[in-house]
This record gives sequence, C-alpha cells and structure tokens, in this order.
Amino acid sequence: VESINRIRTISIWIFIVTFVSLNLCLLIAVNGHLLQGTIFQPDPIGQSG
Repeated sequence: VESINRIRTISIWIFIVTFVSLNLCLLIAVNGHLLQGTIFQPDPIGQSG
C-alpha cells in the first residue's frame, strides 16, 4: 500500500511539473511582449538580425 501511495504521489508531481512548464512556455510564446525590458529578452523566431 505504501508503494502505491508513493507511485501516486510521484505521478501527480510529474503531471504538475509537465503541466506548469508547458503552460509557461506557451504563455511566453504568445505574450513575449510582457517580458520586454526585463532580463528575459525573447527573440521572435525569424526576426533576428
């Protein structure tokens, strides 16, 4: 029973980390202008000098 709970906990963490990271990447890709003027300067693909 303890191993099942451990596997369940690890599975939930894997889901949460993947979900958050994918949504963060999508947010940055769609709203790159929000990061202008910060240390994170997004460079749009195809528009670099």
